[in-house]
Amino acid sequence: MKKIKAPSSNITDAEFAIIGLIAFANDFCDWFGLDLLFFRMIDTMTAFILGFWCYFRLHKFPAGKFSGTFLIELIPIVGDISPTWTIFVVSMYFEQKK
Repeated sequence: MKKIKAPSSNITDAEFAIIGLIAFANDFCDWFGLDLLFFRMIDTMTAFILGFWCYFRLHKFPAGKFSGTFLIELIPIVGDISPTWTIFVVSMYFEQKK
């Protein structure tokens, strides 16, 4: 017999705002070159935070979106000017709210 998984809890707008702020802060640091200065540690920490948030709070892990976002962030210049983490969080917000 299959065990029925409880539906994911509703994610509040405030929670998305906090996660969005983390993503925006990372992208803001990228624009000023801080991520290169710290050897991509800011991207790694952001990936860790957002990955755990997706898995434990949303009860799923969007592997395609997440890995694509992380790979774009690692590309020099492209990852520094592209707000990919913010786009990732906004896409997760609209996916949850539909």
